[in-house]
Amino acid sequence: MNAKSSTDNGENSDSISCAELFKVDPKLLDASEELKRALGKAFKQNISGPTNPHRNTGAYGRIVKSQLNWPPIKNIGLSMIQEKKEGNITWFTFVHNSNYEKLERLYWFGEDSLDHGIANEILSESFYHLNSLLMLANVMMMSEDVTQAADLIKRGIFYCEQSFHSLFQPFDWTHRISYLHYENRVFYLLLHRHMLNALNKRCFETSLNLAKLIFKMDPNDDPFALILQIDSIALRARQFSWIKKAYALMKDWKNLHLLPNWRYSIAMAEFMDAKDDDSRQRASALLSDAIVGFPGVVTQLLEELQVQPDSAVDANQFLSAFGYHKEPEGYKAIVKIYSKQTSELWQAPESLSWLEEVTRLTVLDKKLQNKMKEERDKRQKRFVGMPQNIERLMELLGYSASSGRISDPVPPTNGTARYVRNDGAQRPEGGGFLADLIHSLHPDYNPNIPLQEALTNALRNAIAQVMPRAQANQGQGAEANNPQNQNPDNDGDFEDNDNLD
Repeated sequence: MNAKSSTDNGENSDSISCAELFKVDPKLLDASEELKRALGKAFKQNISGPTNPHRNTGAYGRIVKSQLNWPPIKNIGLSMIQEKKEGNITWFTFVHNSNYEKLERLYWFGEDSLDHGIANEILSESFYHLNSLLMLANVMMMSEDVTQAADLIKRGIFYCEQSFHSLFQPFDWTHRISYLHYENRVFYLLLHRHMLNALNKRCFETSLNLAKLIFKMDPNDDPFALILQIDSIALRARQFSWIKKAYALMKDWKNLHLLPNWRYSIAMAEFMDAKDDDSRQRASALLSDAIVGFPGVVTQLLEELQVQPDSAVDANQFLSAFGYHKEPEGYKAIVKIYSKQTSELWQAPESLSWLEEVTRLTVLDKKLQNKMKEERDKRQKRFVGMPQNIERLMELLGYSASSGRISDPVPPTNGTARYVRNDGAQRPEGGGFLADLIHSLHPDYNPNIPLQEALTNALRNAIAQVMPRAQANQGQGAEANNPQNQNPDNDGDFEDNDNLD
């Protein structure tokens, strides 16, 4: 069961409604502003001062604001082109020129050798190399320097904005960016990390708007399986009406009724928004249906909350830990994501009491036991394998083992790139670590040359090619440095070079 629809209705009859549903409010993209609103006027007065110095002349951001401590913008070879049009949908893609490609290859070696020092070296001259910013942000997160990590992520997003095509509107439902192209993936990764940073700050409105932004970039493929996360974010943002509208609109398009997270979220939204007995009864009926269809969610929620289940619940074959472990891996991944993302909501006394009461009544209803068996058989057929977007989301959330590649977690099997890593190319025999370094910097390395000499030559050649160009760019005027003023169609690097599968 994939976390996307089997049919594409995103641009058909529901296009206008989807555009409205996923409309991003630019005023709700700043976590700091949300904190100010939450803490009140006194907080605003205490931190009053310059917030947007416009150090980068003419540069501004719609997703993030420029900061005083950021280095000046200079062109290191990132730009965006209009790739194609499909009906009323326009696809855009980032492109790298030869200079950026050399930086990327240097970064790849640092990533593969787990040496973040190389990313530091790249950023010492090329301040806005995106994957280097992403790697160092990850290092900062591991060392619990959350503030610096968040700053690096915002810096990367800001540079992406400065590289946008003049026609690209990031908040336009009809403007898309495909995750299949390698050059686009880091923009997705930066935005998702930015969203998680806002979520960790409990800035739920900001998180929800960022989730909408990521989802709308490719709603059909949904490369980060945002359909499994956006409902829990909306619940925490108390956007109950939005959840109900989303479920009604996308039920058929995204098969939301077949996803456990949405079945429980729609029940929770109804419960938290209930204003009378009829609303509460409707919420209980929705929750009972969710339990019948996906009992494993209750099992995992109670385990996450360290709550001992009722004896009748514990004895039920569909709600037992043993029964849960026999479920398909893809289903268990979705349940794990939901239970961890919403455990705080279910931990509230009124929510937990409601969950326990409805669960007990459901398992004691003998008429529902046969239906639970039927639903179990359906799950075995529906949730076959582990879709890549779910596997990718699990890794991004830290719920599964990391692949080790920060820049490309779970690469799409049908992905494309204008240039590729040399993983599949022949390596010099017997060279070990040094040979890998040389081959990374200089794919045409001659194995007959002594390793030490080859290493020196490769490093000298790489630095000589990359750094002077970066220094030259730094000396150019602000007008020339703005990537928006570059014409990528005139970049000879890709004139006769098609995308590589």
